[in-house]
Amino acid sequence: MVLHRNQILRSPLRDDVGGGGGGGSSTSPKLATAPMIEPNGMPSELREQMDTYKRWADDNRRDARRDTFAFWSLKVPAIAVSAGASAFAYFRLDAVAVIAGAVASACVLIDGLNPRGTLRNIHRRAYNEISTLHAGMAAKWREGILRKMDPRQLGAEIIAGATADTARISAYITAAESSLSGRLPHS
Repeated sequence: MVLHRNQILRSPLRDDVGGGGGGGSSTSPKLATAPMIEPNGMPSELREQMDTYKRWADDNRRDARRDTFAFWSLKVPAIAVSAGASAFAYFRLDAVAVIAGAVASACVLIDGLNPRGTLRNIHRRAYNEISTLHAGMAAKWREGILRKMDPRQLGAEIIAGATADTARISAYITAAESSLSGRLPHS
């Protein structure tokens, strides 16, 4: 393949547009400074924007998983130790039952005073919406290419079209995190 002055070679993605890993580039500084068009015709600015959305979605998925773990980290021990306390009481191991009850109470108290994992649904919603936004951008790219639109103009329209959704998603994540920032521990 021959690269023109304004093109760059990148490693292929699973579907050549979205939903896959990125790729490094190995170009000279002269090629790196020119506006870049990838082999599939996609402007590098659009690719970079889509890669940013992919990372943002992945970060929110990771945060949702972390929030799920944090949410249950004191509830599961409280439930287990409470059940154990009742079993100890049944077998007349009163001292052990009292200690188990105290441990369960401590878990519940700590969890009540120091709530964790309350943003799980926000992060999961953000992951879903950003992934949908990313997939929509890829679909718009494919549609525009099939309609034989200019790649740079099409890329600009796709990025501009995603701006409102980006702002809306960012706003509700920020609002949710800000509303809890005074009540949540720093992790």
